[in-house]
Amino acid sequence: AVFGLSAVFSIVMIIYYSTRLKIAMILLARDSQFSAKEIFINSKKYFWPFLWTSLLVSLVIIGGAIAFVIPALIFGVYVSFSTYIILEEGKKPRQSLKESYSLVKGYWWATTGRFLLLFLFLVILSLPAAILEEGSSAAVFYNLLYNLISFLIAHYLVIYSYKIYQNLKELKK
Repeated sequence: AVFGLSAVFSIVMIIYYSTRLKIAMILLARDSQFSAKEIFINSKKYFWPFLWTSLLVSLVIIGGAIAFVIPALIFGVYVSFSTYIILEEGKKPRQSLKESYSLVKGYWWATTGRFLLLFLFLVILSLPAAILEEGSSAAVFYNLLYNLISFLIAHYLVIYSYKIYQNLKELKK
């Protein structure tokens, strides 16, 4: 029972702090005049709207995926900037979905192309793991290397997505 409670508590803490870290990275990319500590502290007020919007987007995408894969991907691109709108404009989750849709509208292919480039990069990065024999020392080494690389570039992937959002906002002005 203690182990189970400890595991649940650990998962909750991981979700809480990883979400706040993602928020802080976006806030830092937006405005770097504050220290990382100040930005992380400031991320607390965005936690619940950001989390609920992320969950709502995930449920919508999963629901769409159950219905049809292609519509889910299309809709997923349209609502992919909802969490950034929560942070930038302080909108409610439902409003952020609508705003994201209108932001991407007219630029769906360009936005999808950028995300596909990111996806292609991640696929290429993971290709050696598929080629190497499972359990071999080379596969174990590559998995460690892959995890290290993933850890080092994760924030760049978030910032890349945020920069796409910023670019769309500029185009819509």
